[in-house]
Amino acid sequence: MVAAVVDITADTNTCNSSLRENGVRHGWTPFFFTNSLSLIACGNILPDFNVFKIVMANLRYFSFIFLLLTVWACDKDETSPSFTYQVAMQYRPHVQTFIMEAEKRGIQIDTTNLIMEGVETLPDSICGLCNHTSSQSDRQKVVQFNTSQHCAESLIELEALVLHELGHCFLGRLHDDTLLPNGDPKSIMKTGGRKMYAPCTYQFGNEPCDNTFKRAYYLDELFDPATPVPDWAQ
Repeated sequence: MVAAVVDITADTNTCNSSLRENGVRHGWTPFFFTNSLSLIACGNILPDFNVFKIVMANLRYFSFIFLLLTVWACDKDETSPSFTYQVAMQYRPHVQTFIMEAEKRGIQIDTTNLIMEGVETLPDSICGLCNHTSSQSDRQKVVQFNTSQHCAESLIELEALVLHELGHCFLGRLHDDTLLPNGDPKSIMKTGGRKMYAPCTYQFGNEPCDNTFKRAYYLDELFDPATPVPDWAQ
């Protein structure tokens, strides 16, 4: 028992004095700080004063500390949400391209809240879908691509498709179907845009069909919609 390690020869007068010195007469007992064991021992001597009374006298302080801990825990949950990063292997190089191209332009992208996957449940008319169009990183971002449709005929078309959806999810970009002076799409954010800077798939006649030289402009415009019209589009 705890009383075995204290002065068990204390009499009632000694205990009363000890209790007064520790603040009991003021309605509270600082048993956290001084003479804890002596107070507990006195509980064995004074029939009307015991450990339960000590605890009850400090109940309001326990309540206050509990309230502080509860508020702290709630605040931590609200400011530190738990996110999942899970990007399917075939999309990872293009996500890295997005991050690196953003860094070149002084933009920091945090994709630790990104899930990117291929699914067969999207409507046939949709090749890709972002769950939340916003530049804020306060929620889980989910990008899905329609694997039941042949939406990209080359890696560069897949890159454009991935960058388009990341433009929604991490830059807050909406669709932009504006045209350049030569009739080309102004933005990679064009509805269904994925062929703006694609290489030739089939050559018809003598018209040039390799558009890979346009990639630099479309990447600039992705991160800065005010990018000037390029010379090739005049």
